[in-house]
Amino acid sequence: LESNTEYFYKVQATNNGGSTSGNSNVISVFTLPNAPVTLDATNINSTGFTANWMAVDDLTDYLLYVSFEQIPGETPVYIPGYEGLALSDTTHIVTGLMNNTVYWYTVQVKADTRVSEMSAPVAIVTDI
Repeated sequence: LESNTEYFYKVQATNNGGSTSGNSNVISVFTLPNAPVTLDATNINSTGFTANWMAVDDLTDYLLYVSFEQIPGETPVYIPGYEGLALSDTTHIVTGLMNNTVYWYTVQVKADTRVSEMSAPVAIVTDI
């Protein structure tokens, strides 16, 4: 199926004798948008960096997450203010971080109330 697209479906029931019911009502469903592609961070310094990602299918509402750790299967510990920071651009200057520390960032895109999967996480080490 195409991402961020509306689809319609209906169902019928069939019994062992081959009889088929009438159609159900028609249901409309939208698929999720594709996750953004994260790019390497730029402008890394001792207290921050610039997070970068590629635009998704003419969508402009993004959610930025920055965390201290990225442990598979566990919920990351997000930096306050970066727990899904709403943005309308494909770059953002992240500030207020500690020096010589590993951080991770990931992004989602929104289409109305639908939110994509997380992008691939990118690791950064702030300067000393």
